[in-house]
Amino acid sequence: MSRRRKDRGDNPENIFEELTTTNTSSSGDALGSTSAFANAAYGSQTNNPFGAIQRTSYRASNLPIDEIYPDSAQPRRVIPSSLRQYWNGQPQNLPDLFGRWLEEIRLERDGQTLDIDAILAGETTEFSQLDPDGDTLPVVESRFGVRELALIKITELAASIQRDGLTNPITVAQRGRLYVIETGERRWLAYHLLRWRLGSLSDQDWTTIPARVVDTVDIWRQATENNARDDLNAIARTRQLALLLMDVHGIDHFRPLDVFETEQKYYAQVSDGARFSARGYAQDLLNAMGLRSSTQLRQYRQLLRLPNIVWVLADDLDWSQNFIAKNILNKAQNERDEIRLAVKLAKSQGYSVSALTVYEHLLDDENRSAKAQKSGSKLDHWRRKGLKALKKDLGNMSAGERQQLISEIRALLSELE
Repeated sequence: MSRRRKDRGDNPENIFEELTTTNTSSSGDALGSTSAFANAAYGSQTNNPFGAIQRTSYRASNLPIDEIYPDSAQPRRVIPSSLRQYWNGQPQNLPDLFGRWLEEIRLERDGQTLDIDAILAGETTEFSQLDPDGDTLPVVESRFGVRELALIKITELAASIQRDGLTNPITVAQRGRLYVIETGERRWLAYHLLRWRLGSLSDQDWTTIPARVVDTVDIWRQATENNARDDLNAIARTRQLALLLMDVHGIDHFRPLDVFETEQKYYAQVSDGARFSARGYAQDLLNAMGLRSSTQLRQYRQLLRLPNIVWVLADDLDWSQNFIAKNILNKAQNERDEIRLAVKLAKSQGYSVSALTVYEHLLDDENRSAKAQKSGSKLDHWRRKGLKALKKDLGNMSAGERQQLISEIRALLSELE
């Protein structure tokens, strides 16, 4: 399998130059600097698409958490889309993001604050403790909002790490003096949360994290590890498929994430199945994605053409491909319908993010349409029942009864007019 990637070298000055100059997007994308670093972390690979099988063993060491950056192209997202816009991608500024996160949750909960300090102190909460090796939340109640659930996952994991330690180091790729995360973004965020809340109150300062260092971020190995957990939502799987398709067609042929107004448009570069076919790579893609048939590849590729707001809602609310197809794609007549149906579903699931506000007028359109249909059904009912009965009875009416009926119909006609 041919994979052509640009090797930017090991000179740390090249990395820092990329961090400060690569983001040319006029949209002000806050992930620009992180994306630039992620791009710099990709190097040349072997031709084996299953790097995880022949993975070199590396000894874990403690690395400074401020020298580690998330991979902005990582399909699995930990920070909700509605909050990523408030972070400039710099690890040192994560306390500001956490503060904004808590404020958004307070607004989501009608003024009630999420007490993360109580969770870190080991007090009983509505949630089971997280397995630090699994990064999963066993049970979620629908009454909790998207942003709240995401932060609770990180906080519960942080509490577990504080109590038992980190048993599963994160995996990072080194470029110069910096590192990019291949796996373990939530564990890394948990360390930042611990330093923010407990740094001056604990024997441990939480400034370093156990990490295995690999040569490069390998998207095939990343895909295999992501899908081994079987908890990726439809949008995460679609991101994964897009990255793999970009790789087999030559990742240097595609525009970088930084230049797009939304991340969805970056992945949509491979939405054209005729131009970027999976032919010849289908079995490799299926194995890496954990899928069974080429039909599933086409179904996930179809999601690359979703409107951006639908993409965001499906990602934040963890919708499956089947759910999106059944409730949106199979019902919508056009893009406007897709947005309307997605917004309606999101509101019914308690999604209260302000991003929905600009689309709520579409629900008014639906209400007007429903009223019109209801009105039309009444008219049809009167035509079928009333007029039919009247015609049937005309033959049995006397002349006087007919004149009286004519007068009543004229009065009704006047009222209708």
